[in-house]
Amino acid sequence: MDERLQGKIVVITGASSGIGAATARLCGAAGMRVVLGSRRTELLEQVAEEVRRAGGETLVCRTDVAAPADVERLIRAAEEHFGHIDILLANAGAGYSARMAEITEEQILRTVQTNLLGVIRLTRAALPMMIARRSGHVITVSSVAGGFVMPRAAVYAATKAGIHRFTEGLRREVREYGIHVSDVMPGIIDTPMTSYIRNLPKAPVDDAARAMLSVMRRPRRCVVVPGWYRVVLALNRHFPALMDAAIARMPSQERRDPTAGSQNTGNSPPPPRSKDSS
Repeated sequence: MDERLQGKIVVITGASSGIGAATARLCGAAGMRVVLGSRRTELLEQVAEEVRRAGGETLVCRTDVAAPADVERLIRAAEEHFGHIDILLANAGAGYSARMAEITEEQILRTVQTNLLGVIRLTRAALPMMIARRSGHVITVSSVAGGFVMPRAAVYAATKAGIHRFTEGLRREVREYGIHVSDVMPGIIDTPMTSYIRNLPKAPVDDAARAMLSVMRRPRRCVVVPGWYRVVLALNRHFPALMDAAIARMPSQERRDPTAGSQNTGNSPPPPRSKDSS
């Protein structure tokens, strides 16, 4: 158990696998009360059982963050069951590896609705009870793709950059109420959904999950995981021509399974399904 987190109520979206599921398990081991949201309820129930075995309490709520009614139902269920929300971890995301001239309208809308509007709606729904209690913590999960974009990821990266700026504005707005706001920016994380990526380093999923818990214990404005991506982001910011040339020389990372579930993989956007379905 973790004395700083024990008994805290956390809502996690995109919780059925990958970073969300790994974070949920660590939250359970810390003695937290965990509300799990995702589209795939069968996998969600499995994660819930793992959280309970680890020592946490759980509530499962099928949630598609691209659907406003689902978002409202998730937050309302958490409040009715546990009384309030201490931490909101807006982790669900979606993306498509597609050239700009070929990406479909449906794919664009799904990416924006899930990644950007999903985070905004979740935050809007959870904020009133946090403001009333003058306490709470909103954690968004953007991506290093918000500051360093690979080919075929323009729309995905745009939404992730939007999350980062949304977090910045929100932090300044709710500071007076004692509410913390943090943004976690993962790079490429090693999950089944990134198996198509070759010749690029991947961080273990538990590293990303531990970063989430670290931010829960000690709120910070922004955390990049793995930390060495800060060098990549700085190079891209100050030497864009150099990075253009470096990316042009990189081997193509063609997706081998276009039907696989998605994952927050940083610069390499997920395949055509949302992370909360993975």
